[in-house]
Amino acid sequence: MANVDAPKGFWPIRSIAGGEIRTISRFVSSNTGTVLYLGDLVSAESTGNIEAAAANDGVIVTGVFAGCKYTDADGQIHYSDVLPATKTNFTNMEAFMWEANNYVFGVQASTGADPAVTDTWATANHVAGAGDSVRKLSGHELDSTDIGSGLQLRILGKVDRPDNAWGTHVDLEVLINENIYKDTASV
Repeated sequence: MANVDAPKGFWPIRSIAGGEIRTISRFVSSNTGTVLYLGDLVSAESTGNIEAAAANDGVIVTGVFAGCKYTDADGQIHYSDVLPATKTNFTNMEAFMWEANNYVFGVQASTGADPAVTDTWATANHVAGAGDSVRKLSGHELDSTDIGSGLQLRILGKVDRPDNAWGTHVDLEVLINENIYKDTASV
């Protein structure tokens, strides 16, 4: 059975330490002109805020976007799985995220190569695909073309589901190998 090509970004599968999966909050700069979708990898800005991570953003990745809260120009508070690109007169833009260093995440492998069981323990980067405005989900995927050479993610195996087989578009369990919590350099 072929896997369905339906990127949805990253999602938490389990805590590394066990226990409950929880989010933490970080702020988003009002001048960040990109959309944040549920499941996007996020990275640190030198301002102390977070933004959508570019492909292979490396050691500045802080986690995975899990939704947000913001106040619009009319003073209305919104909770959403998407933070729009245009943030005119938005205030108190608080993003919720799952921390990179605390969880095993699921993510779909991109088109281009067919991951196999022999790729378990290998590393790869991520592709920052465009989000889906209808499903309101991230388009981020594991870059299947650089398995073994990219360093950002560590493959732990495939997500254990009957409809998920090794090969094109397999959903994989990964650790965010390169992240701000493990690196000693400044942003």
